Amino acid sequence: MNRPSAEAPTRQARQAGDSEGSDVLAASIGALGALAIAGVLVPFRDTLGGTNVALVLVVVIVAAASIGGRLAGAVTALLAALAFNFLYAPPYLTLRIHSSKDVITTALLFVVGLSVGEIVRFARRQDSSARKRRLDIGGLHQLSDMVRSDAPRSAVTRSAGDLLRLELALTECRFESSDGRQTPLPEIDHRGLIDQTFLRHAPGGFELPASGVAVPVTNDGQRVGQFVLVPSPHHGVSLLDRQLAVLVADVVAPAMARQHN
Repeated sequence: MNRPSAEAPTRQARQAGDSEGSDVLAASIGALGALAIAGVLVPFRDTLGGTNVALVLVVVIVAAASIGGRLAGAVTALLAALAFNFLYAPPYLTLRIHSSKDVITTALLFVVGLSVGEIVRFARRQDSSARKRRLDIGGLHQLSDMVRSDAPRSAVTRSAGDLLRLELALTECRFESSDGRQTPLPEIDHRGLIDQTFLRHAPGGFELPASGVAVPVTNDGQRVGQFVLVPSPHHGVSLLDRQLAVLVADVVAPAMARQHN
């Protein structure tokens, strides 16, 4: 049996915290940058014109959103729109706007920030998903090599548990042999589905049942044990990750059966 470990969820929480901190910093810098540039250009207001100033502010918004994503884009766009309204849309030094053209320009500044932020957020998710899939494939290859080399069952189960804890952000993953008592739990079937009618949605997928789920390990139709997955609270697990758990069970099944017999 593997020792319970909080290493994987702790690592993911730390990475999420770092990302949020970076986004807040980018939002702060972007907002201050938009205000500073809007202020610096005031003496050239009549020469540049409101349209050119708006284009300069768009560059600032896009830069902030590209670095900090949705939060930075929205905050920078909001401050840029307010600065443009206050300094470049008559009557000056008020938040009133008399020209419909300036109303549209102010609104577009905010829309640009939101749009670019969403694009960056989507690109980040795609990149993170691609990296995760590469890690999954590498972990499965390593497990397959261990099984082919007749590694001890304890080593195989430990590696499988480490992979599942990391990829599914579990607080615990253990293997229960059919030789002993197996905890009765909802099971993840071969399609990655859970035989439970209601699952709560969470970021990333659906929350696994708090008490845990079982992933049966079978070899030639004979059940030789199960992996018990205990989830992190409020963490969503995608269908692909549940299917990964099934693949892990299939890969290690020959080693479990060999030493089970």
